[in-house]
Amino acid sequence: MRCVNEDFFNEDYFTLLDVAFKLSDFFEFTIKEESIKVNADNVLNENLLEETYSIVLEPLDEFLIKRKVHRYGNIAHIYGSERKSHVFRYKSIRRAKEVLKTFTNHAFGWEMGELPEYLAFYSNDKPLFVIVEDEAEIWFYDESEAELIPTLIERLST
Repeated sequence: MRCVNEDFFNEDYFTLLDVAFKLSDFFEFTIKEESIKVNADNVLNENLLEETYSIVLEPLDEFLIKRKVHRYGNIAHIYGSERKSHVFRYKSIRRAKEVLKTFTNHAFGWEMGELPEYLAFYSNDKPLFVIVEDEAEIWFYDESEAELIPTLIERLST
């Protein structure tokens, strides 16, 4: 795996999305449940989850494959922790990409505070890369580096 700590802005970010959508079957947004707790008693703030959903994810509803809650996030293997997460899986199709491009113009530019935390792209159920917004990291997976990195370099240099 390769971690990149540099943000992608404007056309570079849109190129990253273009390549991601070309190579992926689906993408996921992940929201860690600990980010939507309201107090020390670990009470879940359903309003914050639904507010985040309506602001960020509702425009993607027509592309939703499934919504699930599970104990392992899509990047648990990176940080070595098991967190209860809310995961929203979407079809990687052109119309979804166009909606996603309206949300922000850079990889670490989600304007909702820390939500959503992760945006991950997959091909054949294998991760291509994950944008970890709250840590300002992009993790490129070994399986995808051979195709993804050269394609990005080629597209970014034109």
